[in-house]
Amino acid sequence: MKIITKEEFMKKTVSAGVSAEAFGGTETLPDMSNYGGVKFNCGCGSKHKIKETRATTYIPKKHYIILCPDLTCMNYVKFNFFSTETIFASDKC
Repeated sequence: MKIITKEEFMKKTVSAGVSAEAFGGTETLPDMSNYGGVKFNCGCGSKHKIKETRATTYIPKKHYIILCPDLTCMNYVKFNFFSTETIFASDKC
């Protein structure tokens, strides 16, 4: 996973048109109950269970912007069947 500045994170996601609506997704909080026990590597250095956190945006092809439960960073996470890959994370929220 690559750690980038908050500004760069925003440019790669929201500012660059990687918003949910641009790709047919949704800006509402997605239902993450199917991933309740799945963990992801967070930019804060910890692994968190999905049920401990909140996805803010769903982007089709199972990509989510997920906030760290400690509110220290934002993560751009790709979901596979039973695993996750954090593509990049911001250095702060």
